[in-house]
Amino acid sequence: MRSITTRGRLFFRGLGRTVAERNGPVHVGGVAIRRRPRWATATALLVGVMVSLWSQPPSADDRAPPARVPPPPELIDDARRKPIWQSVTGHSIRYLVSLPKDWSADRKWPVIVVITGSNSNFPVIAQGYHQLRGDRPFILITPATVSSGSVINAELYPHLPADELARLASAEVPVKLEYDMAGLERILEEVRERFGGEQRVYLSGFSMGGTLAWQMALLRSDRLHMAFPVCAMYREAAVEMIPAGHRPANPALPIRAFQGEKDPWLEGFHKHWERASTLARQVGFQDVTRTVSGRGHSWYHGEILQLCAEHHAEPRADAAVPPVLPAEEHRTEPPVPASRDNAADRGIFPSPSPSGRGPG
Repeated sequence: MRSITTRGRLFFRGLGRTVAERNGPVHVGGVAIRRRPRWATATALLVGVMVSLWSQPPSADDRAPPARVPPPPELIDDARRKPIWQSVTGHSIRYLVSLPKDWSADRKWPVIVVITGSNSNFPVIAQGYHQLRGDRPFILITPATVSSGSVINAELYPHLPADELARLASAEVPVKLEYDMAGLERILEEVRERFGGEQRVYLSGFSMGGTLAWQMALLRSDRLHMAFPVCAMYREAAVEMIPAGHRPANPALPIRAFQGEKDPWLEGFHKHWERASTLARQVGFQDVTRTVSGRGHSWYHGEILQLCAEHHAEPRADAAVPPVLPAEEHRTEPPVPASRDNAADRGIFPSPSPSGRGPG
């Protein structure tokens, strides 16, 4: 054991002498210059190479976004046949999505967002749009909003934890609108990433859901192709959320409102229209119109789908808009075939309001 220890000491002493001799001073002109150890020189060289590589600008391949991974085939098949529920990351909201019959992952698709009214019966309005879409190339989205209803029915929000549901149920209108707007932003991002949805969307808000539609148009016009407040409310509390001096990012956004003359809440809805349209023009929107026809409390989804199809078919840049209508409000009674009749007008709902409490 002793001999091994002795040999080890001799080895390390020899190693030390070798390193010292190798790195000892060099005499040049009578001046001793100490050499840099070889390992230090190699280390400095390696660090320099690494810094040089890391400081290079990324190549085109590095800058390219990662390829979008399409959803599973079974999900695509289901969403082509009917609206199906989906959740999002980073927010507790969920939504119904319906895909076009010929959906594929190799292109971008236009998106229509449908916001329902106080009944919060999301599958009913989602199915109505799904049936009427036909071969049109639109992804249909119906978010499970909380600002659209006067009362939050826990049975319609099984995805929300009890404490969050209680908080939202007792919250004021601005809190509910903020929740819905943040949730809708997340939905649109995921629809773009998962299903190839376009950056800008078409947005329809029915009845009490009209407040959210107006608010998105006023505050997030950069995300919209067109906005459709339909038999729509615009609550006073929402006005307070518009910052002083606000100007829309897209003042040319077409806002096309619809209203039925036979709507039992016509007088109240007219006041909401005056409030919202006046504010929209004050902040700078240039194309705000309303069509009044002899309907009741109706979705007008046939007209909306047709306007979206016409706008989408136009040769345009992403920000292009259709021409401004000559009148700010006009009355029409376009023929609507039976196959395109509104679900609310066909008696799906037993009363003028699906909830029986007020406008739906």
